[in-house]
Amino acid sequence: MDKRNFAFDKTNFIILAVGMVVVILGFILMSGSGSDEHVFSEDIFSVRRIKVAPVVCFLGFVSIIYGIIRRPARMNTLETIIIAIVEGLTEFLPVSSTGHMIIAQSLLGVESTPFVKAFTVIIQFGAILSVICLYWKKFFYPTAERAGVSYWKAMYDFYARLVVGVLPAVVLGLAFNDFIESNLGNVTLVAVMLIVGGVFMLFCDRIFNKGSKDTKLTYKRAFTVGLIQCISMIPGVSRSMATIVGGMSQRLTRKAAAEFSFFLAVPTMFGATCLETYKLISHGGGSLLTQGNNLETLLLGSVVAFIVAILAIKFFISYVTKYGFAAFGWYRIIVGIIIIACALCGIELKMVD
Repeated sequence: MDKRNFAFDKTNFIILAVGMVVVILGFILMSGSGSDEHVFSEDIFSVRRIKVAPVVCFLGFVSIIYGIIRRPARMNTLETIIIAIVEGLTEFLPVSSTGHMIIAQSLLGVESTPFVKAFTVIIQFGAILSVICLYWKKFFYPTAERAGVSYWKAMYDFYARLVVGVLPAVVLGLAFNDFIESNLGNVTLVAVMLIVGGVFMLFCDRIFNKGSKDTKLTYKRAFTVGLIQCISMIPGVSRSMATIVGGMSQRLTRKAAAEFSFFLAVPTMFGATCLETYKLISHGGGSLLTQGNNLETLLLGSVVAFIVAILAIKFFISYVTKYGFAAFGWYRIIVGIIIIACALCGIELKMVD
């Protein structure tokens, strides 16, 4: 029988299977001791049971629905939106955007082309704008944050710290570029680092619990955070997690560490976006950029990433200030286990390159 007559292809069945596994994991996370008329158990209102578990179940049901309605095709509007949502959500959260892009691109079955590779980078421009939009005073009028300091002095202090924080990643990134490129698509390494990082995040609130609002972000602290950020060159570690933990190790509060992590992302992501845009424009005299609906796809992806990133940042700052990082640790562990389980079942997951 001709497989082209089937409504589903291999990718549809993979998406359905993964969705079912995720739903089951969600129900497992909901399980636990209950209360009766004599004993009240506070565990029924734990973060794991009333927040993490429902979100996991919801993601599983979304995966199942998409597995049913998906039609095998080249990158379409729905796939554009899904990849942009994944980028916007995971770029600033400590959950590894690389790990999620591996899952998203593999499950969607998007054809590996130079445009798709550039698309996943260029839509970061939307995420960059979200940070600048939310923290415009920091970027353009820092004197509003620091009374008694001249405008140009405040601007210099802010951007000089950004340069100091980004410098280690630039130097080491160039030095170890071959290692990074050769391991970027190592799915096993990504899964292992997701789990290891998740376990670490379960305890990082206890380890780095001496943050103070009075702690100043000195040049030395900014450079140290930049050095720790280089750990994220290992696929699956998460740049956001590395910089936030780096900030907390320097006695910054969770909120201050997370915000500095967002700021450090801007120059890094802007440089990558400019590079990929230049490649598209210079490819065949710009034909790749204007071919078909490529330009519209880039604009749609950037807009979606912008909106989702704003929501993700606001949620993350509010949540982590109150509850810490444990929920994100559990989430990383679950994603890592899913990737390993797919590999053991013979389901091929890989980065689009």
